Amino acid sequence: MALNKYQPHLYVIPEDDANRQICVGFQTSHFLRGPVIQVLPNADDWSKVIE
Repeated sequence: MALNKYQPHLYVIPEDDANRQICVGFQTSHFLRGPVIQVLPNADDWSKVIE
């Protein structure tokens, strides 16, 4: 999936698998037109999310 850099989009860094699953649910929603959300790999810890 490639995001269009000229359109508004969102990068999500989930803290754990539960948050990742929520993000994937939004990502696959039929209300969104085209790829506007990219879910990155889990950070596994809040301190790693900040980094």
